Amino acid sequence: MKTALPNMTWIAVDWGSSLMRVWAMDAQGKVVATQQSSQGANRLQSTEYEATLLNLIEPWLGNHQSVPVLIAGMAGSRQGWQEAAYLNLPWSWAKQAQSTFVVTQDSRIRVYLLSGLKQLHPPDVMRGEETQVIGLLTQQPDFNGVVILPGTHSKWVRLQEGVIQAFHTCMTGELFQLLSEQSMLRHSVTTQTWAAESFDAAFLTALAQPAQLSYRLFSLRAEHLLLDTKADALRTKLSAYLLALEIAAMREQGLIQAELPLALIGNSRLGQLYAHSLQLLGMKATRFDGEALVQAGLYRAYQELGLCAN
Repeated sequence: MKTALPNMTWIAVDWGSSLMRVWAMDAQGKVVATQQSSQGANRLQSTEYEATLLNLIEPWLGNHQSVPVLIAGMAGSRQGWQEAAYLNLPWSWAKQAQSTFVVTQDSRIRVYLLSGLKQLHPPDVMRGEETQVIGLLTQQPDFNGVVILPGTHSKWVRLQEGVIQAFHTCMTGELFQLLSEQSMLRHSVTTQTWAAESFDAAFLTALAQPAQLSYRLFSLRAEHLLLDTKADALRTKLSAYLLALEIAAMREQGLIQAELPLALIGNSRLGQLYAHSLQLLGMKATRFDGEALVQAGLYRAYQELGLCAN
């Protein structure tokens, strides 16, 4: 019996901490239909994943089917649906494709969780971003450089000859959220608007003296109280200070060099801000669409794991 979507042969899922995106895919990796939900991993117990998934894909499923569902991201975390063990660096799909099978109550789906990556020196982990990196390699197989993935926890990934050699995670996005929403600065950055003219000088000042971050943060509150600086300018400066701290650290790690190509994944305003910040250093990053890359990476995994043959 055919499925409700005749051209669908498998389902791809990117299950992040705050958002899940689901695509019905055909055998050639083309999107047939799409769904998304705010039911990210941070909002779910392990027993809620199957029902959450089925709530989105039920219209796609016919009776008595066994559709492969391949999931990247936080569903495979220790607090997720079921833990999918981390794989060691150096790592590439060609040599180390691995997934964890999840037993489901609904026999119409066969669920596989992709493994994340771990790095012991310095200790670091990732789940989901590696799938976008593999998607990048499907488009740029000879890319040797640094892949930047902005987000709540941004990733800087050293890629060489199709292999992830090392990566670094920066909590810049989460620090911004905590400081703007839970610290005393919440009384001063009381807007969601942006003052672009305030960014460059603040960024370059903080980049030149990253050790002064702590007192510069407090000075934002003082600016509000003593100089009546507008909230949008203060919010922009806060972002500039934190992003400068991240970029200074990555430059110190040798990930920002003239001879290293930079690939920036993401077309959001945050991605634009990273691109602009790098331009202030005289660096250019090639931009890539994150959604297209995660789809391409999941399709590559689907092929490498042999799910198309099951």
